[in-house]
Amino acid sequence: MALVATVVSAQAKILTFAWPAVPAATHYKLMKNPDGGSGFSQVGSNIVSVTVDETIPVHLHDWNNAMYTIDACDALDACISSSVLTTTSLMLNAIGYFKPTNPTANHQMGLRTVMSSDGKVVAVGTNTNEGFVYVFRWSAGPGWTQDTVIQPNKFQYSMAMSGDGNTLALGTSSNSILIYKYTTSWALDETVVSSGSPITFGLRVALSRDGTTLAVGDNNFTGTKGAVYVYRDNGTSWPQLGGDLSASDFAGDTATAASFGQAVALSDNGNTLGVGAIYADTVSVNDAGKAYVYRWSGSVWNEEAILEESDSGSNKRFGSALGFADDGNTLAVGRNSQGGSGSAYVFRFSGTWSQQGGPLVATSGDGEGLGTTIAISSDGNTLVTGSVFEDGSGTGINPPADSFASSAGAAYVFSFSAGNWIQSAYVKSRYTEAGDALGVSVAMSADGQTIGIGSYLDDSNTTGINSTPNDDGSTNQSGALYIY
Repeated sequence: MALVATVVSAQAKILTFAWPAVPAATHYKLMKNPDGGSGFSQVGSNIVSVTVDETIPVHLHDWNNAMYTIDACDALDACISSSVLTTTSLMLNAIGYFKPTNPTANHQMGLRTVMSSDGKVVAVGTNTNEGFVYVFRWSAGPGWTQDTVIQPNKFQYSMAMSGDGNTLALGTSSNSILIYKYTTSWALDETVVSSGSPITFGLRVALSRDGTTLAVGDNNFTGTKGAVYVYRDNGTSWPQLGGDLSASDFAGDTATAASFGQAVALSDNGNTLGVGAIYADTVSVNDAGKAYVYRWSGSVWNEEAILEESDSGSNKRFGSALGFADDGNTLAVGRNSQGGSGSAYVFRFSGTWSQQGGPLVATSGDGEGLGTTIAISSDGNTLVTGSVFEDGSGTGINPPADSFASSAGAAYVFSFSAGNWIQSAYVKSRYTEAGDALGVSVAMSADGQTIGIGSYLDDSNTTGINSTPNDDGSTNQSGALYIY
């Protein structure tokens, strides 16, 4: 019995292994040494065909060191191994590059990105008066396909998606939130409007993972001070849950809370609310920014905490992006410092809220604009944050850092392990070009194994999944989405 050859190829998030049949073999095993040093172990169950796919987290895979073999085994489970296979050369092919079926100049697809908990449904927003939303869906067999295009015919401020991928909330320029639901197709289910006099109602929206609670930010209400509103689906309508919220609800908060509602986030069950106020003053610093935490008691929203960064400074824009872990006891906060490198922060609740570790900053690349967007896994131990003005010209995962592609953009993945947050990936696009603004939006599956990153100024005129870009000037700023 001999196994003489193995072929490995890649597509979006998938490595495919294939080999010729071995006559004496009754089954095969895919064996993996994830880091080149911890030894080989079996991936999945025994294989009876001569091909197998492995779905991988592209951003966490060790492209330089991971090794594979295919073991051919007889009925007694006596096995021989193929030669060792590496995957370094397949990294870029494993990054999904998504374009719409009709790329159009200045549509800027990727300006907003949201994802279902399992990472198999992704909605991508545009910067158009029609408010086009492209929905991509993964299913066994065809893999990733463009599922539909939602056209609300209203300019779109923001988006949020439920965990099952079947509810989509769109904040629009008409001071209304459009709730779409999916059964066999997407259809408008409800329109939520404010009972007051909003200015930018819907600038930011968040949905609980169960899709029944909606938070809406209006960062310009009452002269840029801002307000937040929460609604809950009762099966027939979306009545407001509690009263209007503003920073003045917090007793003793003497600082001006400007742009309250610039970011909003909800826990899994919708009973914990986070609000960012990027121009809030602290006692000693103007425009430092704050994040506010509320808990729903069953009848009112109780103010629980005001969070500030440990290294506060003016114009730091702390609170520019927020993300809750499922239980509402871990909150990630972005700070996209105006005109410089940004940072992210993680706060944990255990009786009181406290910052976990120091600021999360880029250890490769310049990190400019880091903290603009943020997403965190359901267990609160993996986060991704966009660095939309980062200047590196590299491609893929953890390339050498430089500054040769102005505002090409990047994203950074951080992981919590052994009591510390560490940078686990410096993420660039498959096709890096100056000005593409990768990282303007980010989304993450509940397990942290799939991330989507918007590149809204991508210029290619190609269509579909994993096309080869062609920048002929006809579709400048048509935008793109990358899946890792």
